[in-house]
Amino acid sequence: MATADTHEWLHHWQDEADAAFLYLALAGQEPDPGRKDVYIKLAGVEERHVQMWEKLLREHGHEVGRARPSFNARVRAWAGRRFGSRFLLPLLLREEGQEVKGYLSLHRTSQLQDAQDVSLQLAKESAAHALAVEVNSIPCDPPALAFITPSMAGTPHSMEFPAN
Repeated sequence: MATADTHEWLHHWQDEADAAFLYLALAGQEPDPGRKDVYIKLAGVEERHVQMWEKLLREHGHEVGRARPSFNARVRAWAGRRFGSRFLLPLLLREEGQEVKGYLSLHRTSQLQDAQDVSLQLAKESAAHALAVEVNSIPCDPPALAFITPSMAGTPHSMEFPAN
């Protein structure tokens, strides 16, 4: 495997680990049980994304250790605890959008079928996450809650609205 591929895959692996950490940080400060549940589910899906990258890296001869949040993610989590979810939500929305673009680019440019498959699946799921983050950031009473199911990511009817 080319070094450039390894570098890009490791970057995506770290991004997913950071996102899982930040969604848990968001859940930890969320007083609304419905929104808290959505953020915990999103963290779980991001952790599954970490595992997908670990598997792909391992299959191509690159073992990775346990994923840990980057310094940047730890600083963002601190700022989120200090300034609230209105600080973290726009950052997570932007990150999900950047992930979608990165994964679609990888899907188009990779010469490896397994990398194309993983990147396309993750692009769909990241787009769904962006929609879930956007819906959950709308201030309203009662809160607008949405979680995008991973199996239906990318389809217009893939939202679950948990009962409050």
